[in-house]
Parts: sequence; C-alpha cells; structure tokens
Amino acid sequence: NEQELREGYNWLVKNRKRFDVDESKGNLLNIHVKPDESELLDWDKSLSEQPEILNKLNNLHEAVQERLGEHTERAGRNSPLDTPEAYSGGQFYKLLSHYNVMDSPQDASEALHAAGIPGIKYLDRMSRGAREGTRNYVIFDPSNLHIVGRNGEELEPIEGNPFEEEPK
Repeated sequence: NEQELREGYNWLVKNRKRFDVDESKGNLLNIHVKPDESELLDWDKSLSEQPEILNKLNNLHEAVQERLGEHTERAGRNSPLDTPEAYSGGQFYKLLSHYNVMDSPQDASEALHAAGIPGIKYLDRMSRGAREGTRNYVIFDPSNLHIVGRNGEELEPIEGNPFEEEPK
C-alpha cells in the first residue's frame, strides 16, 4: 500500500539519527530474531505439514474462528481449521486477512501473534521454483527482533521494540 510505504519512509527519515545512519552509504543491520524458525507459519507448505502451527491456530480467538468458518461456508468451502491439507500457510493468511474475517492484514497478524505464532517464513524469489532454499521472514512483533550489529560492527542490543520513536 503506497500510504504505508510513505509513512514508513517518513518514520525512517524522522528517526535516522537513532541508528546513526549515513544516508549516502546505506547500512547493513545484523538482526537476531528471537523466535525459532520452527515457530513461524510456513507460507509455502500445507497446514497439514505444520502440526505445531495447526495446533496453535486452534488457539485463535473464538470470534475469529467463527468469522473464518462463516466466510468459508459462504464461499462454499470448508474452514482451513477443518481441512488443513487443502490450504497452504499463505492461503490461510490471505483468507484470514480477508475483510469478511479480519479488518486488515495487520489485524490478521495480531490475531496469529496472540495465538502464539510470532511470524511467517517464505521461500525467497530465487528459491521458489526449487521449493527449497533460503527464506525471508516477517516477524509480527518488533520486540522479537534485536539489532546486534551494523556494517560489521557489534552493537549493544536494544531491548524492547527497536523501532519505537524516541521520547521527545
């Protein structure tokens, strides 16, 4: 969404001094991700291949489960919670993000985080065709990220949300 990109860019410009960013060169951040990769929803695999995730999906708030069931029933399909073999992690996330189930992808991410799923992993562009290889990650709560290095230099990790604005 263009508005979100613009807001993100404006936030980075406003907060660049917090990270001592030299705009002329760019920076490479080394980030430690708290959750183990096995805890993340795999975008590319069937839910039936992710039993730990499927178990956590059953922890979704009851109201979310009801809306999901109603939406899939109207579409003439079974709920992903009833037929996990029919849905990949990505299909489930898109369905959960649908406006008839949740109000936005952010709401879907918050619901998954509340159910104990801290993020998503997906094959990167170069690995998709092979169905294996390197992955990208989306972590729902920034407090699960620790910036530990910048441009090859170790940094003192920032506890909590490293992306919160500094107090004025």
